[in-house]
This record gives sequence, structure tokens and C-alpha cells, in this order.
Amino acid sequence: MTTKRERAAERMVQVTEQQALWLELMQFYTREAWLLDERRFKEWLDLFTDDILYFMPRRKNVHRRELQRELTPLGDLAILEEDKRYLEMRVARLDTGMAWAEDPPSRTRHL
Repeated sequence: MTTKRERAAERMVQVTEQQALWLELMQFYTREAWLLDERRFKEWLDLFTDDILYFMPRRKNVHRRELQRELTPLGDLAILEEDKRYLEMRVARLDTGMAWAEDPPSRTRHL
């Protein structure tokens, strides 16, 4: 049987582990944002594994009772559904000087 003090110590260890994970995640997001702000896209790509799926679903207008259908599923028409190879092609295109839609460069928003 564990004592109150032992249970409290276990909770503190849990919180500490959660805080460490949260800090690691915030550091990752900060680095990712910095790389994007600095337009260091090749380094940004290095953050991802080869099996990444960069997916941005399309949002549909639905009634409240159908909210589970609000976002398009994988494989359906989406704003973005790209693998690492496609992201690499996008980044390579930016280096050609022929990406006219990127002059002036797109802005990154931090929310």
C-alpha cells in the first residue's frame, strides 16, 4: 500500500515528465517557426521523417448534427495532401528564382 507522500511524489514525477515533454514540443515549434521566418526551407524539411504526410483538410459548411463531416478525410479533396517528395519539389522550386507567386514572399503567421 502506498502512502499519501509516495502518491504525491509519483504525481510530481508525472507532472515533471509532462512539463519536460511540453518544453521539448515548444522548443520544436519555436525552431520550426524560426526556420520558416528565415526562409531556411531545406533545414525545415530536415525536421520531418520521410513518411510525413503534410495534410490540410478542406472545411465544409455542415449542420451542427453533422460536425463529424466538417473536415474532409484523407484521400478526399483537400487543400494540401503532400508527402516529403512533393514538399522537396516545392522547396526546390523556390530556389529556381521562377516562383513568381513568391515575389514578394509569402508571410508566415504565428498563432
